[in-house]
Amino acid sequence: TAAQAMPLPGFDSSKTTSPDQTQEDDQPALAQVREQFDFCTQLLAQGAYGDHYDTCLCKDARKAAPYRGRRSSYVAALKKAAAEGRLDNAAKILTSTLNGATATVSAHWRVLPNEFGRDLTQTWRLEDGLWCRAPY
Repeated sequence: TAAQAMPLPGFDSSKTTSPDQTQEDDQPALAQVREQFDFCTQLLAQGAYGDHYDTCLCKDARKAAPYRGRRSSYVAALKKAAAEGRLDNAAKILTSTLNGATATVSAHWRVLPNEFGRDLTQTWRLEDGLWCRAPY
């Protein structure tokens, strides 16, 4: 008897798997990641640190050191950094890539509009249907 191909779980053989098709399929998800990233950057710029904590950080990021689930400590640390002029709160996305339910976003961050700034890369993950920043 001829061997039959077994379907792989989670694999839709009707879809092409070429790199171009994969990138095309990723576009809506990447757009969502970019929108959430921009929204979270706006929260930082507005000083809405508690909302940033609640909306933008994944559960494991909120539980990670140094805040360990203490929202008030997170808010206090960001307020202090902002008051000292060291809170990166303006960002422009340079690149974003998607690997399943995890995205990598590289952005150029600045504290002040005329400051040179720095490039940082963050990991974002799909959690409960929303994109959030994963721990470093």
